[in-house]
Amino acid sequence: MTKKGWGSDPLAVDAVNAFASMEASCTVRLIGTFEPNLMFCNEDDLVHEICESERYRPFDYLPVKRDAHIVGLLSLVNIGNIRAPSGDAVSHHMAQIDDSTLIASDSGILSFIEQADEHPCRLILSNMKIDGIVVLADLQKLPVRSSIFFLITHLELLMATILRSKFDDDTWLGLLSPNRQNKIEEKWNTLRTENMEIDRVLATDFCDKRDSILKSGLLRTGLTQKRATKELKHIEELRNHIAHAGDIASTHGRALQTVTSVKSARQWISYFDDLLTAWGDLSPKV
Repeated sequence: MTKKGWGSDPLAVDAVNAFASMEASCTVRLIGTFEPNLMFCNEDDLVHEICESERYRPFDYLPVKRDAHIVGLLSLVNIGNIRAPSGDAVSHHMAQIDDSTLIASDSGILSFIEQADEHPCRLILSNMKIDGIVVLADLQKLPVRSSIFFLITHLELLMATILRSKFDDDTWLGLLSPNRQNKIEEKWNTLRTENMEIDRVLATDFCDKRDSILKSGLLRTGLTQKRATKELKHIEELRNHIAHAGDIASTHGRALQTVTSVKSARQWISYFDDLLTAWGDLSPKV
């Protein structure tokens, strides 16, 4: 029999409201840059002077001001790829403000991340005033990590629930390599000595849950096993970097991989939620 734990079921919550609450507390205001630290240019500045200035070299984007108000966004990345006439003003090359350049200061960090591959820079709107900027490089900041870890932990808990609901121990363990089976058994025996042996799923790592589920044939529609494995391995790698204070966005490529993995995690969560809903009459195997 599966031992009943003292603690509550970790997924016995309203996940939608839990994520909404987390997003409400972990917002882009926590990672954006605001006055007086906001670097900007003016709409009548000359583009070639900005491109040649050491002052602006560390930045990919600059808010553009007219008097004291932000009126546009200049992409130094795009400017660097074109030949702007020496007399061109910033106003000729800046992006006009619209829905794609703005984000509310109380928007959740995950909401920004999941669009950051298409919109790597947003001007921040606070109380009807544009007063800050958030960019792809900001994904390296501390508050981002708690949001992503929350997301990936939810995914791993769902994977554990999938194993408990659909398979008995012999079935899912049999899909793993002998080496992984031995490691799980060692951890299981340690848990038993500490009176914590809820079930063997508790003794698994992320990779064990992943491999058992994928080798059982539970794949998102349109994914090959190779592709599904690659996605979940990237998610696991991101999880490990976050758990060990590692690098998640120190380069442009790394930041984009973080965005991709966050989006993949959302998709896998939706897929596993749908599976568990479809299996609603199933109780965990004993």
